[in-house]
Amino acid sequence: MTDPLEGRYRRLLRSYPRAYRQERADEIVSTLMELAEPGQRHPTVREAAALVLGGLRARAGAHRRHTPGAVWAGALHLGVLFLLVDAGASALAQAIKVVVSLGGYPRPPTLMQWAYLATAVLIGVTVAAAASGRRHLALALTVLAIVAQHWAPDNTTMNDVPLISGVLWPLPLAAVGTAALLRRQVPAARHAMRWLIAIPGALIIMPTQLPVLFSPQSWAWSLFRHQLLLLLAALLACLLYGLVDARIPIAAGILMLGYPLAPVLDWVLTWPPGSGLSDWAVGVLLTYGAFFAATFAVGTLGARWQTRR
Repeated sequence: MTDPLEGRYRRLLRSYPRAYRQERADEIVSTLMELAEPGQRHPTVREAAALVLGGLRARAGAHRRHTPGAVWAGALHLGVLFLLVDAGASALAQAIKVVVSLGGYPRPPTLMQWAYLATAVLIGVTVAAAASGRRHLALALTVLAIVAQHWAPDNTTMNDVPLISGVLWPLPLAAVGTAALLRRQVPAARHAMRWLIAIPGALIIMPTQLPVLFSPQSWAWSLFRHQLLLLLAALLACLLYGLVDARIPIAAGILMLGYPLAPVLDWVLTWPPGSGLSDWAVGVLLTYGAFFAATFAVGTLGARWQTRR
């Protein structure tokens, strides 16, 4: 009959991939049983946490990244995918808006409407190429998407307040990140095509994408506020997940890089003598600064810790 403690250890080991369990489960359980106190019937909290975290790290492939540089390269790859998904969500919102507007009026799309549709398709193909590790193709497609985006400028504003202040930045930042990865050996994402499913998910989570589809404006503002809360929860989850995979908080920081650029550039380009940043812009920059410091600190410490284990 299996010892109750041994059975509980084996249940905790289910957090590891099956191949890993088949190879090392008996060895791990044997070691833990030797270290157990006489009469012990339950794993300690420390043992349980270590087994679960170790299993999650194994599933995330942390054991395949042996240096902090490899972790940062993997984080940049994920960050590029996050940026492309964010850009895809914005383009999808505009494409849906075009389709809805054409539904009631049987007329051919205008050049700008074609540009919205083409941008959405291009970014979807780019996400698939980047996730599959075809970086040269992904870089070329990203440049094409930037050109298409130029012909389909974002017009999602309410009362002259820009809802998507960073909408133009994900694609250029993704292009820079992809170019930086051309000479790095970074494995392709697992289940690469599933990243396409993330685009409609980002349409719901990322703020200011979905409200462009709604009228009256009161609905859009309400939805916008709820999306901000969802985004905050998602970013906090990314920070916590750094305990499992150090790439995730770094990638989240890369995703948000474009958003504070808008108030900074607005101040630089429209700055008259004697003026300064508005209180809103200062608050935005301080918030983003704190977030970037947290993500990169957690990612850096996590990369060093996980590659030493």
